[in-house]
Amino acid sequence: MSDGGKQNPFDNSRLLDVHRWSQHPNVVKAIEALAVEFGFKDKRFVKCLRMVVMDLYQAWRVDRTQYLTYSRGENEYRGGTRYNKLRIKYDALTKTVDALKAEGYIEHHIGGYFFNEHTGTYYGFTSRMRAARKLIRLIVSHKVKAKMISRWEDQELIVKRSVPVEVKQGKKTIWVKEDLEYEDEPATITRMRKRLMAYNDLLNKTYIDVDDDHLTAEEQHELRQYRLDLSRKKVHRVFNNNSWTQGGRFYGAWWMECPKILRKYIIIDGDPTVELDYSGMHIHLLYAIEKINYAAEGEDPYVIEGFPNRGLNKYVFLIAVNAEDDEDCIRGVWKRLVDKRKLKEYGITSQDQIRDVLLAIKAKHQPIKKYIASGYGVKLQYIDSCIADKVTTYFTERNISILTVHDSFICTQLTEMVLLDVMKTAFVFEIKKLVDVAYVSDADEIWYNTGLVEKEQANDPIIDVDRKALSYEQYIAIKNSVKLYDQRRRELRWKLTGDTNLLCKLTNREHSTQVG
Repeated sequence: MSDGGKQNPFDNSRLLDVHRWSQHPNVVKAIEALAVEFGFKDKRFVKCLRMVVMDLYQAWRVDRTQYLTYSRGENEYRGGTRYNKLRIKYDALTKTVDALKAEGYIEHHIGGYFFNEHTGTYYGFTSRMRAARKLIRLIVSHKVKAKMISRWEDQELIVKRSVPVEVKQGKKTIWVKEDLEYEDEPATITRMRKRLMAYNDLLNKTYIDVDDDHLTAEEQHELRQYRLDLSRKKVHRVFNNNSWTQGGRFYGAWWMECPKILRKYIIIDGDPTVELDYSGMHIHLLYAIEKINYAAEGEDPYVIEGFPNRGLNKYVFLIAVNAEDDEDCIRGVWKRLVDKRKLKEYGITSQDQIRDVLLAIKAKHQPIKKYIASGYGVKLQYIDSCIADKVTTYFTERNISILTVHDSFICTQLTEMVLLDVMKTAFVFEIKKLVDVAYVSDADEIWYNTGLVEKEQANDPIIDVDRKALSYEQYIAIKNSVKLYDQRRRELRWKLTGDTNLLCKLTNREHSTQVG
């Protein structure tokens, strides 16, 4: 963990995870002991107690200062929906929390809206709680380990959200999106869910870690405070605006929230990794919508006459693509630059400078000007989510673990070249629906001949074998037979102890994939 500046301790919080679960006998006994103490006989309350206690313990293991937030509003709980299949209801949750608080098992702060006499403004926060020492002692006394905690298997993996609506909360007005009920129609939704289930199953049995012990001094200085729950490996897709063709990106896994500096140090099954991303994907997609193959233009989209800071130009463009309007873009860029402490680096002293860059971007890219800062980005996200779906499915079918971060992918060095090829193939499959482009894959010739052939790539042996024909266990056995990494010893220690702090030394690189 990297220490940042002073902040409100309540800001260190996350939502209560209503899908946290465990059926391990040790957990069951610990919860039964609490249920007897609280006089809980209703199975609904006992089930809710297990969920809450396990999530409190998981949060404590990740960060002992972290709070879990939850709503005490009755309208927030609808039992039996596809998003609440544990059927956690308002009465069960509030009675569980109140019992834990009354017996000193949690530190609890009731939420609400309050008036700050010093500033003359209102502020508010949702109710929050964290495990007290008494609860941890009870859990430990029953020999509950982190590896015993999992998630509810039947968790919904496809979320459909409403169009944002304005909601009045005290003196504030906020935009809210609701999770919508839906039928599994068209049938593509059912197939999508099956692919996600297979991908999550592969991720669940893959060792995924991060080597923050080997950050350089410069990287340590640049990093702000971060917290990673390495148990969060399940992904889901979120569609927006009550539409199956808007959004659709993958969310939920810890590496998606991992600072970019740290992502370079992710390891998969003990192996060092590389991250491949698309260079200017959304720019190419926007031009393709206008029937223009932008790659053929041979231009750098971020080089603008009169605005020599290419990095700033790129930053503004990337945020503008997903902004609702010009003001939304300008505010977004300003906030990001403040958060990342880059105002001085880019020479920004006022928001007017950001506005000038945005106008220059629109002037340079006249054919797609109408899409920039127009709210169109959510439709582009659908296209890049389809690309991500194709890439992850390809590797899942071959029992190869890769990680998706929206429009980039993390893989072991062993898998780098085939990932590069699959990314190009998936991109062209989508973009050729809009503009005439082609890409001929030679991956089969390179990777899937018969026999076991070693090729040298970045000092790593590449196994030339059809992975479809192998079980996951068979593949790991073959891979281990040619691997020379010392990290395997530490991975074994992790499997034996469950200690996620046993991190491995590695080196890493970053690449960009040209999408033309």
